[in-house]
Amino acid sequence: MGFRLSLIFLLIISSSTNACLDSSYEQLIVNANRLVSEKIESDSELSSQLFPLFNASNHSYSQLKLITSIYRPRVGFEVIDCDPKSETQKLKILWFRPEIKIKAWVFKQNAMRNQLLSQVEINYEDVDLIKFKVTKEALAVGPFDENIWISEAVKINTPILKKNLKVAPMVARNQLVKVVVVADNVVIETKGVAQQFGQYLEKVSVRLPTNNQLIRATVIKEGTVRID
Repeated sequence: MGFRLSLIFLLIISSSTNACLDSSYEQLIVNANRLVSEKIESDSELSSQLFPLFNASNHSYSQLKLITSIYRPRVGFEVIDCDPKSETQKLKILWFRPEIKIKAWVFKQNAMRNQLLSQVEINYEDVDLIKFKVTKEALAVGPFDENIWISEAVKINTPILKKNLKVAPMVARNQLVKVVVVADNVVIETKGVAQQFGQYLEKVSVRLPTNNQLIRATVIKEGTVRID
């Protein structure tokens, strides 16, 4: 009986002594980065790095487990935190700021809607998907056709997204366009000057030179609008 108690006592001492012999702070950072890298290793275009949002310490860590998506402003890990001074263990959640980068096209100047992309300075460089809250699938892929236009105002140093681009408009501002009016199966055609750019089925303002009247019409094909 005494021998068994002694053995149990020695095991308790041994367990307590080894309680804080797991990963150090530096090893924790390495292991967390490895877990995130494993999540994206199937995509060779992506690279990742984690930045701890907690202070360095002499604690040791074990049972590291990723508990959030890696595509979030903060990535969380569950871990057993051991304080070597008190030899106590606590379950904690540690947070990191992630960077997930990919090479992509970036605007290098501010640009307005309905500018030709070829007239805007762009560059191919690293883009942090987390910082810009975009996915890889949302990024525009070059090379770009010379007939590509910018669909909305964009800011300098932001990635070029598919939604930022469009094909050349069917109607351009200040363009002389054909204006079609259909009434009682009768088609009447006249001319007008478009006051804005327009794609297929978009509404545009057109000024009729005969009486200087401003009308709204629908773009139905290149250089042609219809009054509904």
